[in-house]
Amino acid sequence: MSIKISEEYKEQLKQIHSGTGKKMGWGLEPPAKLVETINQYKPQTILDYGCGSGAMKDHMQDLYPTIKLDGYDPGMPEYQTYPKTVDLIYSTDVFEHIEPAHIDSTLRLLWQTAPVNFHKIACFPAKKKLPDGRNAHLIIEEPEWWIEKIKSTLDSTCKLVYNKTILEYVKKRERKQLEVLIIKE
Repeated sequence: MSIKISEEYKEQLKQIHSGTGKKMGWGLEPPAKLVETINQYKPQTILDYGCGSGAMKDHMQDLYPTIKLDGYDPGMPEYQTYPKTVDLIYSTDVFEHIEPAHIDSTLRLLWQTAPVNFHKIACFPAKKKLPDGRNAHLIIEEPEWWIEKIKSTLDSTCKLVYNKTILEYVKKRERKQLEVLIIKE
């Protein structure tokens, strides 16, 4: 099984990441719950899913030099190899960028690839637009929608063990984010 993405959308991502469009992402610092998860489960291999240019992946490698960290991003030629298995997958500001037609198959593949998944999801419109004019967040849904979507894609070996909604105001604009942790038992 492989990650599904339309050629048109892949081209939009390449333009954004090539420097001809505005870049996306949260920055370098990992969420506290991700750090806690790494310290608790002690993975030997980690995948930064939707790693963009790889800046956070590289920063995480500096923080965890004994862990093998790889990146995957369909918009970056150097990060287009998706692994068969890793110990932990994380993403920050990625799920909302997945094409709606491919969200279920993508989530199922993530759960199959790693026994531990941590994801931080933006639940608000992006300020940035894709080169074709669409909002960069293709899926804009409330945290409750995401929780139900995640639960509906889990098989009987996986369990949603943590979810937290984070509400912040940036320049008078409400921003909801959802953190989730999925464990394969």
